[in-house]
Amino acid sequence: LVRAMTELHSQGISAIFDIGPVQDPSDATRWLMGFDQGGLGLPDRDYYLKDDADSQKILTFYRGNVERMLALAGVAPARAKQGAASVLRIETALAKVSKSRVERRDPKGMFNRMDVRRLGQLTPAVDWSAYLRTLGVTLGGDVNVTAPKFFEGLEVASKTIEPSAWQAYLQWHVVRDSARTLSKPFVDEAFALDQLLTGQAEQR
Repeated sequence: LVRAMTELHSQGISAIFDIGPVQDPSDATRWLMGFDQGGLGLPDRDYYLKDDADSQKILTFYRGNVERMLALAGVAPARAKQGAASVLRIETALAKVSKSRVERRDPKGMFNRMDVRRLGQLTPAVDWSAYLRTLGVTLGGDVNVTAPKFFEGLEVASKTIEPSAWQAYLQWHVVRDSARTLSKPFVDEAFALDQLLTGQAEQR
């Protein structure tokens, strides 16, 4: 799982969590590598955790959207259906350990400076030195982790969710991140979800 995730990140597929540069709030001349919660196909954790009618409608549509996209990518119908269920299960697990929108508006809470050794204590399953080496990153010092509990939760999920479910999840994120550069059926299916979420009438 870690090797596959690292390879996808090296190709710009942002599965499981997000990375990017962040400015050091204590020194505006410095930038740090940032590790942020992520890995969701829907915009926010609340889409997975609320149980009102609108949220359930979106989740039902999203599950079908994942299934249809996997089928377009050549996954057999029964596996696509099972894969969509696995995607929802993993993304819901990630949503449960993600910070809320309110928590993410707290700048102090979003800045947790640590060295790679400490990051490794949060997620022992990940060899962060090998991860950074594969991405071609040389650190000049500490990193920032916006949501330490998310990475602790990722450690648990990596050990308790079966490999076949993770495989479907990673397949989905390859398709999802590539959809708008693929043929029209993929573009249309990606837009159908955008349309539900934003109300946009037609594709540009």
